Amino acid sequence: MTSIFVNQAGDGVGGTQLQFYEAGDAFWKDPRYIPLLLSGIFSFSQLTHAVCSRFKYGRRPNEAAASTEERRGFLARWRWHIHLHGGYVIYAYMVARLVGSVALLYIFFTTTIADCEKATGNNGWTFSPLCVQTALTIAHAYATLLAVTTFSLNFRPLAPARFHVTILCSILAIYAYRDIWPLANYGSVPKDQAEGNILWVKIALLVVTGVIIPLFIPHPYVPVDPKNPSPVPNPEQTASWISALTYTYADPIIILANKVAHLRHDQLPPLSDYDFAQYLSESAAKARVRLQAVLTQLFFEHSLRIRMKAETSNDGVESTPTPSEAGDNRSVVGGESIASGPNQSREDAESQITQASTAVGTTKASASTVQDNTPESSGQAKPQADEGPPVKKSSGDAENLIGKINNLVSTSA
Repeated sequence: MTSIFVNQAGDGVGGTQLQFYEAGDAFWKDPRYIPLLLSGIFSFSQLTHAVCSRFKYGRRPNEAAASTEERRGFLARWRWHIHLHGGYVIYAYMVARLVGSVALLYIFFTTTIADCEKATGNNGWTFSPLCVQTALTIAHAYATLLAVTTFSLNFRPLAPARFHVTILCSILAIYAYRDIWPLANYGSVPKDQAEGNILWVKIALLVVTGVIIPLFIPHPYVPVDPKNPSPVPNPEQTASWISALTYTYADPIIILANKVAHLRHDQLPPLSDYDFAQYLSESAAKARVRLQAVLTQLFFEHSLRIRMKAETSNDGVESTPTPSEAGDNRSVVGGESIASGPNQSREDAESQITQASTAVGTTKASASTVQDNTPESSGQAKPQADEGPPVKKSSGDAENLIGKINNLVSTSA
């Protein structure tokens, strides 16, 4: 694949001469175009977010700007502006970031003109894709614009500082790949060594602006509840990235604890606002897992219903007495007991569903009543007939059923 570009320059006679150059595939694989690509993506995303927010929410009044306008005097408004950005320390870091970005933009702009003149060989108007320094200059110009917008509270929802740091880190990564990594290999030289000492000035400014300042700048305090901000924020909420990674924000309390025998409660750091009991109770009360409770009760009650139906059916079948070997009179008693078996099992099932705790007593009482009301069984039935194995088995199953129901209820609770 070849790429053609045009160089327009005078021919010395008064006419215009068009010069065509060709570039191979290696030209389009140059990593120095990555920051320009990122700048285009970030600018498009920020523009889309701004337009969507404007149509969705409309123009919302800026309370911070209104409160600033109410203050009289330049110094009062300037101090309030610094307070809104997090204090003097954060504001000083922001100014240092802007100064470094402007210095880098000036260096990139001057070196780009010189590199483009060397690439084309003339000073005429040039549209040359071979001059990749132009792409870096445009990307850094966008980063400088983002550094300026960080001073405005209206652009805070667009997160300009994050995109600014991302672009600077991408440019620094390119220079590290092209000029620092070859120094660690034998027989390799930096690819941009023709720039001389300006190259190392660029890298130093990129390290300070894109790495050191973002790591050491404190975070502004953002309350979780804007209506009830904490009067003194916790140091953990305003610690910088390097302080949060190394836990240096806890050094003052550790040093104080090393000096005294006991720390009073007023010597401890203030509690974070997201750990307040009021905030935790309000945020926790919003989460009500109703669906889980419905499903749990549904499965539990359905399983209990199936289990009770199965157990009561088995009890009705097993509680049917069998005829003993006591002769004809005992056979009559057994026949009447068999005839009354289905009715008795139905009554036992209803009593176990409605009142499971009296299932054993109901079963024994119904069995003894049937046998006492039979005229032939008085004085003729054997003593072992009243305590037959089927009755004991039925009472044991009923007791097991009560225990299972209690286990299910306690487990569900």
